[in-house]
Amino acid sequence: MNSWATPANRTTTGTRTLFRSQLPMDRKTKKKLETAGRRIGDARDFLELTDAESAFLDVRISPNLYRTLPMWIFLNDAFLSIVAHTDEPDHLHVRGRVAADIERVFPEADVTETPHADYRYRADVPRAEVARALSQRAETIDYSNFKASVSADEHARHDAYMRVWSIMNDLQTRSAERSR
Repeated sequence: MNSWATPANRTTTGTRTLFRSQLPMDRKTKKKLETAGRRIGDARDFLELTDAESAFLDVRISPNLYRTLPMWIFLNDAFLSIVAHTDEPDHLHVRGRVAADIERVFPEADVTETPHADYRYRADVPRAEVARALSQRAETIDYSNFKASVSADEHARHDAYMRVWSIMNDLQTRSAERSR
């Protein structure tokens, strides 16, 4: 085990484990360095990384932080469930419910059909490719209303997304009522 990963160098805050290098610098040391003309920042600042590059490095450097964080991705032309691959740590298991959703986002993916599984369509995609493709999608958003951006030809997708939106709106309302 690397010395930076030993329990003595870790602090747990809520559900997230931070390594000492991720903890904020104490004020006295920070002030002393700034007075000496030093710039204070992190690797992202030093390397002048974009949000997408920083997210990519987070996944590549710390894949174990993401092993238990599944994602549901709602795009205006695809719905994906993305989870850690159980055997290949540098790949993610991308799953879809509708034929062609995975290919729309990952055209090079080898998609298999599993008719009796929870998600009918599946592909194993390198983490770097997932990060790149999702980052590219985020950078090309040009709409101000997601629901309205779903193609008029995709009535079933639009209706499904509206049901999800409605359920999450109900959750928001109940949550706001509880916090009063």
